[in-house]
Amino acid sequence: GAPPWSFHILTPRLAGLLFPDDPVKGFFWIAAGSFAGTAAAIDLLLRRVGFQTTRAERLLGVGLFMATCTGAFMFRAYFMTDSLSYFLLAVSCAATLYGRDGVVVAATWLGVFNHETAAFVIPVWIVWNARKYAIGALIERFAFVFGAAIAGYILLQYTPFVLGFEPTRFNYLRFDNMLTLWRTTLSWLGTENIYYGLPICVFLAYGPVWLVAVRGGVAALTLSRDERRPLIALCALLVPVLSTVMTVDWRRGSQPLFPVVIALAG
Repeated sequence: GAPPWSFHILTPRLAGLLFPDDPVKGFFWIAAGSFAGTAAAIDLLLRRVGFQTTRAERLLGVGLFMATCTGAFMFRAYFMTDSLSYFLLAVSCAATLYGRDGVVVAATWLGVFNHETAAFVIPVWIVWNARKYAIGALIERFAFVFGAAIAGYILLQYTPFVLGFEPTRFNYLRFDNMLTLWRTTLSWLGTENIYYGLPICVFLAYGPVWLVAVRGGVAALTLSRDERRPLIALCALLVPVLSTVMTVDWRRGSQPLFPVVIALAG
């Protein structure tokens, strides 16, 4: 059968709670709130990355998010449920760089019940905290911060506790699910040349922003190691981006935070 496109739980229920007679209107307002919240989180990130960004530069960064890919799709496809997930990712990234692990716990746990996109913060968190803790302490802290999200995912995937039944086809850890989703979601490319077509689509999703991001990355090389640390942590988003691009869906792989923050480095 056809693969599940998603297993969103949180957004549809919130939409129905907000507007019982017209849940689509609820989707719109959730998208609007997520859009504004993500923009605010990006502003906080740009304040933290160490480049002494001006107010105008931060506004440019927020504007790049609003005008490209995920930001635009929050309204072009507001009836879908990714908006809240991207907001939770943005919150998780900002909270990581500001050392607010409690916020990361809450955002990633909530993210499991909408879309696991917020979990993309994991490599950012590891890189950012690697110098703060010894290996043993880092592992313990990791278990504390992400244990709730892992437990929530297990409850959702392997028990009927959340949904009232055990979903047999939702688990993205199953190779056959990933393979089916990969081939199905990429069928719109109209080509069998997936390996070449996919990177081109991801690049086009942001257009010139990637070129500005390259300039910013080169400029970042002149900074000291401590000044580069927040940017290096955010660049760790590239790890789940590449894995998602190769296995599930290019639209979820091209996150809004990675190119926007690096673009402002220059």
